[in-house]
Amino acid sequence: MNPPRPPPREKTPSKTKKVHAKTTTKCADKEEQLQSGKTGGPLNMSTTSDLSQHSEIVSGILPLITKNIINGITLQLPAMIGQCLDDNYDFSDNSDILTPLTPNIQEILSDLSQSMRVIRSELTEIKESQTFHTKMYDDLATKNKILEKQASENKKTIVNLLDRIYDLEDDLYYVSEKLEDQERRGRLENLEFHGVPVTENENTDGIVCSIAKMIGVNIQENDISVSHRMPTGAGENRTPAIIAKFIHRKNKIKIFEKRKFLRTIKSSDNFQDPSKIFIAENLTALNKDLYFRARAAKNSCGYRFIWTSNGKVFVKKNSDVRNSLNIRCEEDLAKIK
Repeated sequence: MNPPRPPPREKTPSKTKKVHAKTTTKCADKEEQLQSGKTGGPLNMSTTSDLSQHSEIVSGILPLITKNIINGITLQLPAMIGQCLDDNYDFSDNSDILTPLTPNIQEILSDLSQSMRVIRSELTEIKESQTFHTKMYDDLATKNKILEKQASENKKTIVNLLDRIYDLEDDLYYVSEKLEDQERRGRLENLEFHGVPVTENENTDGIVCSIAKMIGVNIQENDISVSHRMPTGAGENRTPAIIAKFIHRKNKIKIFEKRKFLRTIKSSDNFQDPSKIFIAENLTALNKDLYFRARAAKNSCGYRFIWTSNGKVFVKKNSDVRNSLNIRCEEDLAKIK
């Protein structure tokens, strides 16, 4: 594409032409006068004055002429350059015009083009990676919302289950207490006789009646519902106790209240050393464990008394204390201090 042509040059105003013509006429007149002065005679004062006026007029016109010339050249210069380029170069291929001006531009452009291709490739990879990560983020955000919803539902479920567990624990504690109390009540007619030597073909009902007779309680074998030797644990090297269940609880109470008299009996027809025999209530497994632990705490905390009554465990600091402490559970052991 050819560069645009400059606008046509403005014509010199007619006033300037008239001044120039007038000045030219005056200069011709002065030149004739000078010639005539040379040939005809000396110059007068009028001639000198005209020359001075001519010089002032020329000095005023020269800047105007110079300015007009410069303006004309400035306006015509782009058109001249464009015409020169049109005459010498073909703009159909930009590389041809740049080659004679700067030989290294083609190489620079090639490097820049290669760099641009690399940058475009990297930008494409970045866009693909960004798209992939955006999709991954969207998927994770969706899954996170699902998980948050599930977590909220699970939290509610856990709260409900915990409430249910607390209720079941309360129910279990209540049921356990009831079962423990029922078991304790089922053992109220039972007594354990410890330290009784084992004999061959022994009659445990008769042995119980003999022990009761020694302490002043007269009972018959038909007052006993059932009796037998208690099993011992593996590795225990002790004489197994006899457990007896009485038909009437009053007989059990009489024997248990007079059990201390066995300590004073030194000899008997049926037993070599009756003082080694002692009688105890048939406690449940829980109360038996509480009894042994309370006895250990009693010795370390200065308590003097520990006993059982109707299958329950009691401790007392000393005889001056009116109320005794009933040990019903493990938490009660902490009260022994």
